[in-house]
Amino acid sequence: MAREPRRPRLRSTARQPGRYWTIVSTHTMNDFQAGAVAAMLPYFVSEQHYTYAAAAGLTTASTALSAVSQPVFGGLSDRFGLRWFTLVGMLVAALGVALTGWTAGNYWVTWALIAIAGLGAAAFHPPASVAAKLTGGSPNRAMSTFATGGNLGMAIAPVGVGLTVGLLGLRATPLLLLPTFAIALLYLRVERRSRAAEASATARPSGASGAGPGATAPAGEPEPADPGAGEGSAPLRATLEPEPEPEPEPAPGPAPAPGPTGGSTAIGLPVDLWRPFAVLLCAISLWSLSYIGTRSFIALRAIEVYGVDDNAGTLLLGVYSAAGALGTFCGGFLADRFGRLRVLPVGYLSSAALTLLFLVMPTFLLAVVVAGALGFCLFMPFSLHTTLSHTYLPRHLATASGATLGMSMTVGGLFTPVFGAIADRSSEPVNFWGFAGALVAGAGVLLTLRERRA
Repeated sequence: MAREPRRPRLRSTARQPGRYWTIVSTHTMNDFQAGAVAAMLPYFVSEQHYTYAAAAGLTTASTALSAVSQPVFGGLSDRFGLRWFTLVGMLVAALGVALTGWTAGNYWVTWALIAIAGLGAAAFHPPASVAAKLTGGSPNRAMSTFATGGNLGMAIAPVGVGLTVGLLGLRATPLLLLPTFAIALLYLRVERRSRAAEASATARPSGASGAGPGATAPAGEPEPADPGAGEGSAPLRATLEPEPEPEPEPAPGPAPAPGPTGGSTAIGLPVDLWRPFAVLLCAISLWSLSYIGTRSFIALRAIEVYGVDDNAGTLLLGVYSAAGALGTFCGGFLADRFGRLRVLPVGYLSSAALTLLFLVMPTFLLAVVVAGALGFCLFMPFSLHTTLSHTYLPRHLATASGATLGMSMTVGGLFTPVFGAIADRSSEPVNFWGFAGALVAGAGVLLTLRERRA
């Protein structure tokens, strides 16, 4: 009987706070780069006289290649592990963004550098998100805190850009590398200690007591269910490690048929449910229109309508991003309390209402307040997309992470130049109307989903 190719098998791991928080900090600096690109758009417009469409094209460079490649990196991570992508991806993203200030006079070179930075960020996300899930405890809270780390990077990016580009001009962008290099050194130190601990645990006699970082649950004990799913979810095991021995061939005979909501496989994991996963990706693609579009245009809109300078626009973007980090963090706790599929549509619909409210604010100060509320509600579903995808594809966690994070960028990145061209030609905020409409449609798609039953 033919045997399927071996792939890394999922195993449970113990909670590792030191490693977990280091991974969160790398996510902060990885997503700092995307936030820096958004924060630099007003300076590209004012110093280099880019049109809105050209500035939006830089957003596409940052997101399109990243979005397309993340599922590929996810599949590679599922098969081979590739923990080193976490560090290399973060550094490539940082180097690409740091050089853009020196090349700003040549639009296409700048576009290419930002695209390379996006590719680095894409390589980072799948292995880092799986590592965070495995070392952080409760899946919803672990992933919401991990995602909050990324949103925090986006939130502090406008501050970093203001202190460098705002004071010294675009040629000061290499200074943005300094915090990333510091986090890279910290990550290397913690990973070295983690690997030494794993080697020590592996060298113990088989009868030794205690559980190491790679310990598995005793035979016969049920795996813990994914908490916070509201209506129940499939059990998940946790890590990507190759099996030391190949799985024995199954005895001849018909394989057990899975139930309507997914039965268990021979290795104890539920089968993948691709249809609801595809529906979830449709909802995320609609959400991404507002996510990427708002991040690209909210500061430019404030500068145009209220007559404030670039630094004030950067301040508004910082408030929006900081509130988004808080919303991401709270999203995990709200999901644990009320269930993911109740929190997700609430986040979509409240964000749609706040997007329209932002357009009618009479003063800049009120616009900042509404931008903060919009950031909170819009980012509240961010980590929940990933944890829900993990319940649908428990055998392919990195693929699920790569596809959901990639889809968070794809549609928004592709359509942002279209919205930029509309903004160049119309005094009406048609692009923001489109963002709100996409969120309403996405909420409707989410209402067709159900939590997975074990």
